[in-house]
Amino acid sequence: MAILCLPVNAQTTEKGLDDRINEAFKPVSDFFSELIFFQVGGNPFVIYLLVGSALFFTIYFGFINVRRFSLAINVVRGEYDDIDRHTTSEKAALNLAGSDIVDTTKDESQMVK
Repeated sequence: MAILCLPVNAQTTEKGLDDRINEAFKPVSDFFSELIFFQVGGNPFVIYLLVGSALFFTIYFGFINVRRFSLAINVVRGEYDDIDRHTTSEKAALNLAGSDIVDTTKDESQMVK
């Protein structure tokens, strides 16, 4: 009977491309991690940044996220996916030409070169 002798640890000491890239970007990654995730008042700074940004844009856009919440729900539910099922008066309100919404099409023959 012949016993096959294989090395127990077959890993090489040569670093792969992914390890070299990780080592190259580690200082940059550590800098940004310390910048964004440092603690302010027991919470990471990024929490205050996100909440502040959300408040700013909510006020700047006139509370559109609150005023049009039902529209957002209807879009997610797929209420506006099929234009053909709308009634004629709804199509007129959408300004349809055939199956295209006129406001979203442009006449490319009039474009300046």
